[in-house]
Amino acid sequence: MADKGLLELVTKGVAGWNTWRAAHPMAEIDLHRATLAGINLGDADLSKADLRDTAMEGVNLFRAKLRLAALDRVDMSQGNLTYADLRDARCVGASFKGVTATEANFSGVKGAGANFAGANLTGVDFSDGDWAGANFTNATLHKANFTNANCHMATFTGANMTATRVDGADMRLSNWSEANVSQIKWSRGAMRGKYLGVRGMGSTYGNAVFRRDALDQDFVDAAGERSKKAWWRRALFLTWGVLTDYGRSLPRLVVLALAVVGLFGVLYQSFPLLEYADGRVSGFTPWFVSWITFVPLGHSMATPVSVWGEIAVTLETLLGYGHVALLVAVLADKVARRY
Repeated sequence: MADKGLLELVTKGVAGWNTWRAAHPMAEIDLHRATLAGINLGDADLSKADLRDTAMEGVNLFRAKLRLAALDRVDMSQGNLTYADLRDARCVGASFKGVTATEANFSGVKGAGANFAGANLTGVDFSDGDWAGANFTNATLHKANFTNANCHMATFTGANMTATRVDGADMRLSNWSEANVSQIKWSRGAMRGKYLGVRGMGSTYGNAVFRRDALDQDFVDAAGERSKKAWWRRALFLTWGVLTDYGRSLPRLVVLALAVVGLFGVLYQSFPLLEYADGRVSGFTPWFVSWITFVPLGHSMATPVSVWGEIAVTLETLLGYGHVALLVAVLADKVARRY
């Protein structure tokens, strides 16, 4: 139970409380299971305080200091946390339903299962926090920051996520039904392995490119999980990723084509594999022949003179056909994304 002396002191006013805290910086603040509903704690220093299971509905914590506080299962619903500092606090299972927390700092918070339904969380920093299973249903998350946060199984149903930053956030099994994702900030490279089983993404609106990237990553992550069943599947999956970013990177395909053409050009230059028509040979001829073999356009400039030459030309031609197929797939993906 809460320390009665501390409870009486904190309810008398913020000025006296902060003066006492300044004089006793090492004191343990035990206010757990207290009732602090509706009182004014604006600018109060509650850092490292034990507020577990405390009833704080409608409390005013404007610019309050709650860094490293213990807030597990606290009820702050309908409260005011604008500009509050909760860095590295713990609020597992806490209720923040309907709070106003504009520009508050929740970075590094352990808040698994916290409830922010209907809250105004404009500009809130949730980065590097643990929000597994948290509920953000119908919350305003305009310009909020979830960089590198754990949002596994979190709910964003109906949330306003305009200009929200989600770089590197773990969104596995999270629910995005009817969320507004206009101007959302994300990095495709940082999505890898973090969107498996994402739900409701098809009903989001405001940013078709983000929606497509998230759904693509869900597919890629699922394929990655299936590939673990056999070593050869894993090898093919990793190769697919390195060479083409899972069919999404046109620049990687260009680099791949140039590498293959260059390699076979070196083979044709270094070994007697081909006989050139009419003996027309320049320093660039082997690479030109390699290019038109790889594309493949068909030509009569060179003829294999050995079984190794036939194998080399056949292999390069097959690689060329495979590259064309990959190129068509990537271009189709680009068209679908409308850029």
